[in-house]
Amino acid sequence: MLRSELRDHAASIPAAFAALPPSRVLAALALTVASYAILVGFDQLAFVYVGKRLAVWRIVLASFVSYAVANNVGFALVTGSSVRYRFYSRWGVASGDLSRIVVFYSVAFWLGLLALGGWSLAFHPHPLLQTRIPDGVLQGAGALLLFVPVAYVGICARRRAPFAVRGFEVALPTPGLALAQLALSVADWLLAAAVLHALLPGEAPHFGVVLGAFLAAQLAGLASHVPGGMGVFEGLMLLALRGLVPPEHVISSLLVYRALYYLLPLTLALAILIADEVRLRRRHIARVGAVFGSFTTLLAPKLLAVFTFL
Repeated sequence: MLRSELRDHAASIPAAFAALPPSRVLAALALTVASYAILVGFDQLAFVYVGKRLAVWRIVLASFVSYAVANNVGFALVTGSSVRYRFYSRWGVASGDLSRIVVFYSVAFWLGLLALGGWSLAFHPHPLLQTRIPDGVLQGAGALLLFVPVAYVGICARRRAPFAVRGFEVALPTPGLALAQLALSVADWLLAAAVLHALLPGEAPHFGVVLGAFLAAQLAGLASHVPGGMGVFEGLMLLALRGLVPPEHVISSLLVYRALYYLLPLTLALAILIADEVRLRRRHIARVGAVFGSFTTLLAPKLLAVFTFL
């Protein structure tokens, strides 16, 4: 689908880029910052949930890098948890507590997705769905999805005994924490979709329609296990917005969205990871530098000459 659309509209895409107002790009950037700030809030809540204290800057650092890497690489339970373990383990967080933190933010991720997916189906279904599925079925499916996060908060309010899975106990959060999970997750998904909506042209469809398409495309990207849902997400958004927004504007907006929401945070996260690894290994680096330092004055001119010639 992407190949076909790019072939058919390649000539008009540069003009669509040029027509994108800088104010919209700045608004999308601000919404991206707000979205990652919300993501960092999940880890803050998770530490309250496990009853541990850690400096706020450490939680912000580890969670931002984790989310930036997981969003781009995929397999969030593996990649995000690995990055967290790299940071949190040396700051005194036990592996059992880390497991509970991972469970906490994973549950929060799905709460907001189900709540907003249900709202979109019930109140702002996509025109493509309305032409093929009766309104009553769409509203019923939406109500069912909305029921899941409501039921979760209700269970947290009534049950205090932990769930045991193969010897690993997971205690339910308090009702207040459960509501905070739901509120943060809803805010995060809304902001993530708002980043793309801000980049679409002024004649873009209602935000509720874009939100439903955005959630479905994100879910398909997750199911595909393609890193960052790249290609899958863009292809489904093109399909969902066909006839509603000119394709060249959708493509240009999707490319800017990918750069702002995925690649920019990933670049910053990788810079933090590299700086952290260099700091941890500065003694080894200094030792290697001392060994090779005596050869520098002899080798450097010759190496520069070789590379200049090449």
